[in-house]
Amino acid sequence: MEPGSEKGPDMPAEEEQDLRQIFWTMQQSLTQIAGKTDSFSYRIDRMTERLDKHAKRLDQLERRVSEVEDGQTQLTASHVKINKEVHTLHLKVDDLEARVTLDREALLDYLTHIDMPQLTDEDRAVLMAPLTLEEMDGALRGMAEGKAPALMG
Repeated sequence: MEPGSEKGPDMPAEEEQDLRQIFWTMQQSLTQIAGKTDSFSYRIDRMTERLDKHAKRLDQLERRVSEVEDGQTQLTASHVKINKEVHTLHLKVDDLEARVTLDREALLDYLTHIDMPQLTDEDRAVLMAPLTLEEMDGALRGMAEGKAPALMG
């Protein structure tokens, strides 16, 4: 006899039909379970991919936060340095203002006590009078040829 061709005890056809039905139902259930397992496996793979993407993005964000914090630390240090420099400048300005005030007072005192010649009313009137055509003509004709006029003559 060939292996597998051996028959066990004869069973009634009705029982054999029931067993075949149970076997077929079990195969169908196993096929459905396998399909669902594949579906779950696919979903798990997709979720794993998304989790990996999120983990990479989280790493990027953590690095960026670290960079921002480093920048903030540098800005804070710069801010402190600038505040010190501004404070130093304020002190220098205050010192200069005090000296200018003293110098201004000394200058006013000097000018009020200096003995300088004063303009007479007649000299003041001549200097304040409008220019005449004769004065302008004389000034223009008195200029050297080939030279441009300048503020100082």
